[in-house]
Amino acid sequence: MTKKESKIMLEKIIKGVKSAIAEVYENARKNGTELVISKKPGVVTKIKVK
Repeated sequence: MTKKESKIMLEKIIKGVKSAIAEVYENARKNGTELVISKKPGVVTKIKVK
């Protein structure tokens, strides 16, 4: 895989991850639930979505 191909693949992965995060956030907003985000093992942050 060339450097250009790996860069294109990485950009596609980043775009997919951003899309997935946006979908999870939107579903939480619609359902009125809270998101739990792990920053490092054993440390979580709860975010209320309005």
